[in-house]
Amino acid sequence: MGAAQIKIMASGGVTSFTDPLQAVQYTPEELAAAVEEATRYGTYVATHAQVDKSVVTSLDADVKSIEHGLVLEEKTLKRMAELGAYYCPQLFLALQDTSGNPMFQDPIQQAKLKMVAEGAPKAVKLAKKYGVKILWGTDVFFGDDSFVNFTKEFDFRERFFTPIEQMQQVTGNNGEVLALSGLKNPYPAGPLGVIKEGAYADIIIVDGDPTKDIRLLMDADKNIDLIMKDGKIFKNTIK
Repeated sequence: MGAAQIKIMASGGVTSFTDPLQAVQYTPEELAAAVEEATRYGTYVATHAQVDKSVVTSLDADVKSIEHGLVLEEKTLKRMAELGAYYCPQLFLALQDTSGNPMFQDPIQQAKLKMVAEGAPKAVKLAKKYGVKILWGTDVFFGDDSFVNFTKEFDFRERFFTPIEQMQQVTGNNGEVLALSGLKNPYPAGPLGVIKEGAYADIIIVDGDPTKDIRLLMDADKNIDLIMKDGKIFKNTIK
């Protein structure tokens, strides 16, 4: 139906009730088949994989991007760097205060959340140590406040990354992984994540210096004066 990338569930989730977080939900042969079919269509596979065994199985099948991966062993993160695999940890999901969030009140959910909250800082620090290609994503998909909540990822990542590192993740690295979709690439006319002649003109102008204060990007109404997507201006308050 036009999807540019394929994502499959290689392990259990945090909010779900019946699938253990540690469960590896595909056999190696099934994962390999998914990658083969995606490759046949000129694109790649990303896996939802929270714990080490599911990530290892994904890497064995040549999965290109690991979504979450918050409970990992050091050797696995080192291998990800060596393979050039991409890593998309969503720290808002793991480290947020869930006391008022109805999606995390069941004891099953709380036990899973505790596991990823304890594993996330270690995994992210090791990924940075070994130079894993880190993406910027949120996994915020629920509730009326999703378009507000996703910007909180900037705040939750600040204890691990400099503002420049976050900006590289959300622009350059994210652009790289989207372009891996090859024949299914929805952006075939030029490079993504760079500002140069011939590239897609996706540009914002920020009122302030986000290389010093990344939180400026958390309030688009106040701090982003111009938004351009593919050369078309959607917002311009520059006077």
